[in-house]
Amino acid sequence: MRGHRLTKSRHQQLVDWHTVWKTTMEECTGLGREAGTLKQWTVSEAETFLKHSDEKYVKEVLDRIKVTANDDILDIGCGPGRLTIPFAKIAKSVTAVDTSKGMLEVLNRRAKEEKLGNISCVNKFWREVEAGKDIKKKYDIVVASNSVNLLGAKEIRDGNKKRLDWDLVETLQKIDEIGKHCYITKPILRHNNFSAVYAALGKIYKPFPDYIVVHNVLRQISLEPEIDYFFTQCKKHNNPEKVFTRIEWLHDIKLEQKQIIKEKIRCSIDKNDKGLQVWALLHWHRK
Repeated sequence: MRGHRLTKSRHQQLVDWHTVWKTTMEECTGLGREAGTLKQWTVSEAETFLKHSDEKYVKEVLDRIKVTANDDILDIGCGPGRLTIPFAKIAKSVTAVDTSKGMLEVLNRRAKEEKLGNISCVNKFWREVEAGKDIKKKYDIVVASNSVNLLGAKEIRDGNKKRLDWDLVETLQKIDEIGKHCYITKPILRHNNFSAVYAALGKIYKPFPDYIVVHNVLRQISLEPEIDYFFTQCKKHNNPEKVFTRIEWLHDIKLEQKQIIKEKIRCSIDKNDKGLQVWALLHWHRK
């Protein structure tokens, strides 16, 4: 059966988890907003992202999602295809959705190199994708790999300006309607505190919503996902240069600020951090 219908506890009735998620996303400093939209990846940036991708992450996810040769798969927020490509080597078809043309260009190049003809790409915000038009109406497997927060974004017009509208309920309900087996991966937030880094940029550090917020939004819409945990070795979080590169990509850092920001990053990183990343895999299924 689809996730069980739940009787809300008193605590659930008191907390509107979707509002918690929405407020956190609206304030999040981990987003690169450009003129009211999400930061877009160039082809070069997408290739660099792929180069530094964690292969252990791919293996751990593939070990938990049992793909067969008869499966139609939807990979939402697919990026350069680090899951799309291995999915396509097994499944009947894979539909890859991403807002970034640069990411999809790298994915298409890789698909050609691998001689894979069963991948179709859709360059849209997830909330603008139409089932039955842009994508199939139903999929055996739907995956949102470390992308679910951004899937809640949608560009809207406010007068002459663009701004982002946020809605996770609409996002999750669409996934639920389309997928027979639905999977979401989310990193469990790390302990590095970059408040001093962002203070030097004149900003207040606000991280992404934790996985438990997404979990509770699912429960709020009467779905009860199971949660599995797995570990990877993520070296970019404890590498000052890689952290700086990411922050520089997201924000406008002036030349005179660079050395100050780099020093703040070095002081903010936990020296005992071995790069261990814990992941949550949220999943629910229809029999």
